[in-house]
Order: sequence, then structure tokens, then C-alpha cells
Amino acid sequence: MANQIYKELPHRFDKQLGLLEYLSASGYMLGLNVTVRGPEYFHSTYPPSWQNEYEARNYMFIDPMLYWSMSKTGTCRWSEVPLNRASPIFKRAAAHGLNYGATISAKGNGRRSLLSIARTDREFADDELNTCLNTLQKLSDSTFENTLSVEEIATLSLAADGLSQKKMAAKLGVAEPTVKLRLSRVKEKLNARNTTHAVSIALAEKLI
Repeated sequence: MANQIYKELPHRFDKQLGLLEYLSASGYMLGLNVTVRGPEYFHSTYPPSWQNEYEARNYMFIDPMLYWSMSKTGTCRWSEVPLNRASPIFKRAAAHGLNYGATISAKGNGRRSLLSIARTDREFADDELNTCLNTLQKLSDSTFENTLSVEEIATLSLAADGLSQKKMAAKLGVAEPTVKLRLSRVKEKLNARNTTHAVSIALAEKLI
């Protein structure tokens, strides 16, 4: 994977990535919108030595967790897989500090997303796995390309210019409740606290 270029997640998801990093003391691997060509978005905090070995030795072809994640959804600790002891991958992972781990799989927008997490000291607790699953599902359900509709972009652009909702409605030729609805959808899509926050996110992500 080191030779491929993947898109970076929008900055508005830094909070979710920070949570995954906090829970995964030894690192994590996140792949979103996975297709036969690989994930559209990829991010890993696993040790580079492990990432290089995994790729160089083509572990993906014998990785039982990868097979599990592509056929099921939910969470699964590495120790719960029947082939755990038979596969050399887990022993090699432990040599890089990935002693305990889990794999999470979710679907959103018709595509599958995967998350692998690890730590050195103990198994992941059920509540930690549920938190990771919820986080992955949120990311998987998000639409990263063309996040905002043309109408929503036009409305938010006027908000960025400092216009009131009444003036925005007049300029757009719509009713004021329509403006309110569009801004409400924008805030939900961008995970923004208010319209000002939504404008800030949109400008940072070059959506307007």
C-alpha cells in the first residue's frame, strides 16, 4: 500500500481519528470505501516496520482477519478467530508490538469499510469495540465527495458573505424555511455546531 496514493479524510473527521488513536495504543489501520482496487481512503498509524513487512510478504493473501472483514460486519478480536494459532501473521504482528487486536467491518453507501486496531497490554473491552464500530459506521455512512448539493453550496456561500436568512431567501428566490432547512442539512453533513462553524469547515475543505 505504500506505493499507492490515497485521499486524506477531511479535517472535520480529525476528532474521530483522534479517538481511534487514543483507543489503539499500538496503532490502527483504517480503510474506507473498499473496492477491488483497494480503499478510497486509507490511513494507518501502525509501526512502519509492520506495514512494510505486511506488504513485502503479501500477508493480505493469508490474513484471516481480512477474509473475515470482507464477509462479515461487526467486531471480532483476533483471538476469537479459529485460524489464529495456525496463521503466522499474529506472531509476526506481536513482534512489532501488536499483541492484542481486533478487526471491525461496516457498510455505508453500498461500500464496505474496515478498521484494524491493536495494543500491547490487553484485549479490547466490549465497550471499546462498540465505540470503534460506531466511529467506523459514522465514517462509512459519510459522503466525502460532493458533500453538499448545489443548492446547499449556494446557500452556505451566502451565509459566508454574512447575509441573513431573510436576505438569503430573497436572493435565492426561495422561502425562508427552505433556507433554514438547507442550513440544517449542511450542519448535519459537516458535523458543525452552528452555521458559522459550517462556513469555517466548508472554507477549510474548499467546499465553497
